[in-house]
Amino acid sequence: MIKTDDSSIRQSNIELFPTMLGNLGHADFDKATSYLAEDVYCDWPYIPAPGLAATITGRQKVKNFFTDGMSDFEPYK
Repeated sequence: MIKTDDSSIRQSNIELFPTMLGNLGHADFDKATSYLAEDVYCDWPYIPAPGLAATITGRQKVKNFFTDGMSDFEPYK
């Protein structure tokens, strides 16, 4: 069943968010970003690291952000 009213969509998002975070935590960036709209828009209340863009638009760019950013932590897995 497709949920179309704001309250149902909000509740569905609340339920999916921990799953998405779990996928991020396990470095499954394909699965984590599959929950995002193709034209997702992200911005930061502060830029997380010098030299990073203040905004990211698009699912693939968000996936690349996580893939590239987390690669530095691979040795500590």
